[in-house]
Amino acid sequence: MDEKITIDRKVFRSLASDTKINILKSLDLKRKILSELASELGMSVSTVKEHLDGLVKSGLIKQVDDGHKWKYYELTKTGNDILHPGSNKFMFILSAALLSMAAVLYDLFSPLIQVFGESRAFGQDTEMMLKSAPDMNDMITPGIMESAPAYASPMEPLTSSIPWIHITVLVILAVIIGAVLVYLFLNRKLKVTSI
Repeated sequence: MDEKITIDRKVFRSLASDTKINILKSLDLKRKILSELASELGMSVSTVKEHLDGLVKSGLIKQVDDGHKWKYYELTKTGNDILHPGSNKFMFILSAALLSMAAVLYDLFSPLIQVFGESRAFGQDTEMMLKSAPDMNDMITPGIMESAPAYASPMEPLTSSIPWIHITVLVILAVIIGAVLVYLFLNRKLKVTSI
């Protein structure tokens, strides 16, 4: 599961320059054009262009031409992996926890869905019987109506006990999801303030 990042000589040279690292951090926030980077770094456009060309050659950033007048620069997957080596693990944990939570919720509420579906079908059958049957009030004798409650069995509760396992798993998954989201949020906030 550990992804190794291969750093060749070009990438290593790019990472040795503070200006290029600042450019990478700036592009981590959003894609930018050359003049934005030059004004942000307080350098001339030609100097920043030279640094950008070196980063493009090393494969850490790419120049994107999407039909606009200006060319945008953005991080490549390699550049993003160098800046955030563990972010893929957290995204995997987050997606696995969300899928597990969905499965537990389905398992918890599937009996309810089944009961509601059966009761709706039972209600439709009862309506059809009442419409098609003759008026039964005249046919039922008082003795039958009085003895009916004695023969009726009490309904079983939908769940015989509180589903503690489901609740515990849901709480644990909620804590995991919350922790991953807080980590990703704080990591994003640190990126914004570190530039």
